[in-house]
Amino acid sequence: MNLRVCQTLAESVSAADFKFDAIIPVVAAKTGAVVTGQTYEADILLAAYNSKADMKIFVNGNSIPVEAGVGKYKVTPQSPGTNNLDVKISVPKPGGGEEIKVGKAEFTAFAPSAAISADALAVFYVGLENPVSISVGGIDPSNYLVRIVNEKGGATSAKIIGSKGRYKVSIAKRTDAKVKIQVAVKLSDGRVKSMGEKVFKVNRVPDPRFRCGGVEFKGSVNAKCLKISKSGNSNS
Repeated sequence: MNLRVCQTLAESVSAADFKFDAIIPVVAAKTGAVVTGQTYEADILLAAYNSKADMKIFVNGNSIPVEAGVGKYKVTPQSPGTNNLDVKISVPKPGGGEEIKVGKAEFTAFAPSAAISADALAVFYVGLENPVSISVGGIDPSNYLVRIVNEKGGATSAKIIGSKGRYKVSIAKRTDAKVKIQVAVKLSDGRVKSMGEKVFKVNRVPDPRFRCGGVEFKGSVNAKCLKISKSGNSNS
């Protein structure tokens, strides 16, 4: 069978069928969110569609806008949990009537939550670099907005620098007994949403203590006393 015959047969078969003039990649995932340690699975395929078809698309019974043959669905969840989507697509048939296709999808909404932890100690020390890790589930770390204030939310001498979940807090002087790290994120639609905050105590680094044997010295050390202490310690 030559190429011309194949082409003619193909055209005759599709003459009364749907016409497609565009293709797009589609990622169909079992869930729109996973936690660490959980496997993310998705079917990836190439979908053909008619950008000029007068189709109607409904999600959970509500009509959604269609642009160039593609339905545009948007929703802003107000509570955490799994959201199920019942989809129905109505497409006019070339010979008259309509073809109805149905499908299902789901996505998960999380409540605002940021994990803020001091990597070294549970408190911040004046004059030291205090490492801090921050993570927000489902948000790219490059979209974190982090700042540090005093416990009541006002200005503080403490500073926080870093990016993408890794930060260092530096405190020049102890003007506040406690400071608070606040975390927000920039969403895909440009909005900024608060994700949480955590309060940390601020302490001075303890004064150094010098001991020689069983004797503790404060301030400057007299050489004669040091020799006596060393001698007494060697005889014990």
